[in-house]
Amino acid sequence: ISLVDNLVDDDAELISLYYGEEVTDEEATEIADELMNLYPDLDVEVHYGGQPIYYYLLSVE
Repeated sequence: ISLVDNLVDDDAELISLYYGEEVTDEEATEIADELMNLYPDLDVEVHYGGQPIYYYLLSVE
């Protein structure tokens, strides 16, 4: 979550979270819910990325 703090600025509108093959839907949803609570003014999207190495990839736009 501290990484997201560094990425979010006044122009941010969207946080996209892509979760890997070893992460469950429930785990990804928990993180998305936490992001929504911390950043209520931003849209949060969750996508299955299926990446084999990284648990999560994150972008802020």
